[in-house]
Amino acid sequence: MNHRFTYRIKNKIIIMILLAVIPSILFSVYSSYQYYKDSFNRIIEEKEALVEEMTQNLDFQLQYYANISMTAYYNETILDYINSGNYDGVNENVEAYLSGIVNSESNVEAVVMELGDTRYVEGYRYHNLDEYLERHREAVKEKKGKVIWIPTETMSGRYHSNLKTFALARAINSTEGTEGTFWMFFSADFISDILSYQRLDQEGTSYYILTEDNVVVCSSRDLPAGKKLKDKELIRAFENEKSGKKIKLSSDESIAVSKISEETGWKTTVIIDPDEVFGVVKELRRMTIWLMLLTALVLLLIYFFLTCYIFEPMKRLSTGMKNVSDKKFEKIGFRKKTDEMGMLITNYNFMIDEIMRLMSEVREEEKEKNEEKMKVLSMQINPHFVFNTLNTVKWMAISNKQTNIKCMIESLIALMKSVTYTRKEEVFVEEELELLASYVYIQKMRFVNFEVGYEVDDNTKKLKILKLLLQPLVENCILHAFQGRRQGGVIKIRIYRQEEALHIWVEDNGIGFDMREQEKFFEANREESAEHVGIYNVVQRIRLNYGESYGAEIQSVSGAGTKVHLTLPVLESGYGGTYDQSCNN
Repeated sequence: MNHRFTYRIKNKIIIMILLAVIPSILFSVYSSYQYYKDSFNRIIEEKEALVEEMTQNLDFQLQYYANISMTAYYNETILDYINSGNYDGVNENVEAYLSGIVNSESNVEAVVMELGDTRYVEGYRYHNLDEYLERHREAVKEKKGKVIWIPTETMSGRYHSNLKTFALARAINSTEGTEGTFWMFFSADFISDILSYQRLDQEGTSYYILTEDNVVVCSSRDLPAGKKLKDKELIRAFENEKSGKKIKLSSDESIAVSKISEETGWKTTVIIDPDEVFGVVKELRRMTIWLMLLTALVLLLIYFFLTCYIFEPMKRLSTGMKNVSDKKFEKIGFRKKTDEMGMLITNYNFMIDEIMRLMSEVREEEKEKNEEKMKVLSMQINPHFVFNTLNTVKWMAISNKQTNIKCMIESLIALMKSVTYTRKEEVFVEEELELLASYVYIQKMRFVNFEVGYEVDDNTKKLKILKLLLQPLVENCILHAFQGRRQGGVIKIRIYRQEEALHIWVEDNGIGFDMREQEKFFEANREESAEHVGIYNVVQRIRLNYGESYGAEIQSVSGAGTKVHLTLPVLESGYGGTYDQSCNN
């Protein structure tokens, strides 16, 4: 009842503060919104007028050059030559006419006229002119004398290999039916100069001119002129029919203002960054909001000052107790107090310390148990084969087979060093294969009825695995899989890496067993034996070292052999040796 009462008081205080603060905040938000809206509309109108003026100016300039392209029809000498149909040789009047255009118009880089098989070129000589004219000639002729504006492309010349150029082109038709073409080339800087004069490239704005097919004519940014635009966000912005519409560009809100040229059909779009353009407006709005928030903050500080000493400690203690029930043992931070609440929190923190101490002791005990278990499992690898080997060596010495004795002793030494003197739990795959080769050689002196084959990927040789992981599996094959067989036993070892796992297969063509008795098989292997260690030891060592997600899988068919599949983590290493099977061969 007291807890409920305190929260009723808290709610009443909150309601009173909100009733005092909310009206002033709403008024501030409304005033700022209206001011921002009026400023937004005013700036949009200014940008629209500027884009309109720029587009008209550009159209006027381009229309001027379109009219120049028609002057050939007003020159009787040039017109008679066009209508004659005889274009053999070079006509000086045509050369003078074209040269006059280039010399009088500073924005014109080159002029080209084609009549029949004759081509006149005045001005800059482009190296790729032939390819350029061939690519656009049919489109120009299809317009039947109407002007066509070709957007910016890259041209090359004597002194430059990256000239950004756009062109005017139209077909020339004679009375004799002859078709020709007229071309006028301009630098892309011509348009950029017009746009710069119109102040479209101010801080916070950027402009783009694109064709109907979204080919970039020019831009104030790093968009490559003459290339088709691939930025879907920009394309979406340019396709907006409503001028002044807000768009999203790279997660930032921007404003697009567009206008289509009547002369070229090109679309000019200006992108406005509100943070730059409306920075002052937003700052004024922020100041107003901050003033109102400051008022609210003062009231809230009063509220928190009055209530924190009553409600906050209780809330923390309640949260802490809930966390304990969820098995989250976290201490409560607070300024030490001498009152009842302070004593409660102090005792709670002491309780958490005791719980954490007891849990730590349990974890240490569990860790020690696992370590002891690992030691026991590791000690199960009993080198019983040493005794059999010594017997074999004795009989070999009697029969004077010195070479075999040498190889067997060397193999025995390698195994004894690994088991007796090396304390490290993990070895490289190559080292493990070296040890296995030594073991196999020794066993082949006792059992001549088997062969061992290896398929080892090179990218696995420098990985680490547990020591003596393969020997128990091969031993199991030798002792059990080939019982009663004098020859023909084959053991195949395959090692490869797949993604973040190391896979090891040990396969035999032995007697196998019924998979329905797999549990009995594991139970038999679980028993320690002086004769063999077994698969159980291997599985337990893997899981204790690497976790339950790794281990072994057994596949067997009675009379058709057994496959053991080990799955291990990929443990990288910069060192590796090479294993030698010379004695085994």
